[in-house]
Parts: sequence; structure tokens; C-alpha cells
Amino acid sequence: MYAPGEFTHQRGVLHWRQLYYNRSMPYPCDDIERYREYHRVVDNNNNAYEKFDKMDIKFIGEWLAPAVEFTKKHPDKILWCGEFGTIRHADIKSRENWMRDVITILKKNDIPYSVWNYLSTPNVGNRFSLVDDDTRIILSEEMLQIINGNV
Repeated sequence: MYAPGEFTHQRGVLHWRQLYYNRSMPYPCDDIERYREYHRVVDNNNNAYEKFDKMDIKFIGEWLAPAVEFTKKHPDKILWCGEFGTIRHADIKSRENWMRDVITILKKNDIPYSVWNYLSTPNVGNRFSLVDDDTRIILSEEMLQIINGNV
């Protein structure tokens, strides 16, 4: 789960869209035009996010709605969110905010989860690591609390 990708993969080097756009994206963001501009520039899409006036937990909730609906229709099944996270190019406060919103929705709907990823090697093009490369100390104590479900 990496929505919105223009936030979670911002300024990454392995996806041409983020590499081409190469701008910082905050989360949450009251300026939805910032997100719409991404799609105008990279996809020539002038209709992105038409029903949203900002990028926040409401968007994440709608993105995850099909998964939540599946769990309601199939109570005998366990749906697991096995991968989600944010690139280290995103500022830490935005990373914490996004992670908090995703985990809030997953917990509310009894969907177990696993965060991506503990450590990326320094030469990896898209680094999503949660710890410092050298010390292996978590980049944010707040992030640790959020990942542990304290949202």
C-alpha cells in the first residue's frame, strides 16, 4: 500500500514519474493542487483527485475501502497488509503522519500489517528504511510508537 505514490515515493530514482517530477510532497497537505500538479506534469491528467480538497486520512480511507469491504464480506478470511511505507526523501513529520493514518485505518478494521522496511542499503535507489544506516537506531521514536500501533 503506497498511496498516494507521489508522496510515498517522492524524489525516488527507480520510478520515472517521481524522478521526473523531483519535488518534495508533504502529508497531510491542505493544498491539493500540489498533488494534482504531479499528475498534470507526469501523466497529462487534469482530473486527478477531483473529489478531494486536500490530501489526508480521508484519501487513505477511500484508497483502502475495497480492502475493508473485502474483510466485511469475508469474515472467515484474514486480509493482511504486508507492505507499506514511505521513502526517506519525505520529511520525517510527513512520514509519521502518513504512517499514523494508514495504521489507524488498518487497526480500526482489524487488518494486521507489516511495515516496509527496516533497513535499505545505502546504495539502494529507493530507500524506505526506518533506521539510520550506520547505527541502526530508529530515525524517529514517534515512528516507533506509531508502528507499534500507538496511534
